Amino acid sequence: MDYIVANHRFTIRGKAPQIFQKHFTCGHPFQTINNSNTEEKFTVVLDSHLEDWSHKPDLFSQRKKISVFEYENSVCEIFQCKNEYLIRLEFKDKKDALLIVSENNNTVFLTNFSSQEQTEIYDFQFLLWLIYGIATLNENTVAIHASTIVYQNQAILFLGESGTGKSTHTHLWQKHIKGSFVLNDDSPIVRIINGKPMAFGSMWSGKSAYYINESYPIAGMVRIVQAKQNTIKKLNKLEALAAVYPSCPPMFAHDKRLSENISEILSSILIETPIFTLYCLPDLDSVSVSFSAIFENLKR
Repeated sequence: MDYIVANHRFTIRGKAPQIFQKHFTCGHPFQTINNSNTEEKFTVVLDSHLEDWSHKPDLFSQRKKISVFEYENSVCEIFQCKNEYLIRLEFKDKKDALLIVSENNNTVFLTNFSSQEQTEIYDFQFLLWLIYGIATLNENTVAIHASTIVYQNQAILFLGESGTGKSTHTHLWQKHIKGSFVLNDDSPIVRIINGKPMAFGSMWSGKSAYYINESYPIAGMVRIVQAKQNTIKKLNKLEALAAVYPSCPPMFAHDKRLSENISEILSSILIETPIFTLYCLPDLDSVSVSFSAIFENLKR
């Protein structure tokens, strides 16, 4: 089963490919057949027999924990072992953890996730997001936590913490600005191509099923802040860095290689892309304010 996201092709292999493919619905728009023109970036091998290193101190004894965080009803730990990675997802209500071990310079990822599992596909979707990030960061590619609208073949990314109103704002654009549509509602992929930041739809869109296999140049990024009136500010480079950086995968910040890759991508974004902070209410006027600032800026 081959997939292409942001022009990166990867393969998922398992013992029951038809069952897996049926339930992996977020991947359907990105599936490709016999695409030999695109080099395979990595492979994910399902149904792998992996021993849980948390129960065996001598297993991967040189591992170093680089991140731990809560995700839904689980705790995710990411380790570095030499130049490769271990990922462990421990659930609060299940006995066995989901495991991933990378091999061959992070081009092969083994996981004990079962290709016959029907109810836990969302957990695998999250693990695949981590795998994709690790495997593609060195290709000027990063997942940005954002809700993304497209207007006149240009993408605008709305950034912010969960609950600040990113999705609300993009849906207001979609409702009130004719011809606009949501590309992705949680984790679009930003890739620098020939020095220009491009936004790609992805198979990771939070709880909204915007699985759209399209890409557009980025017209701007806007960090949403709730306020009692609608105002917008274009940011200088230092302010822009502070606005965009928190929307990059935080679990990679403590790994030298991954954090350096993110820094390089951010440098390209800040050179090419206007960044704003929108202080707003969830109303039509906030759409007018952000729309005017972004597209007036492009005319200059």
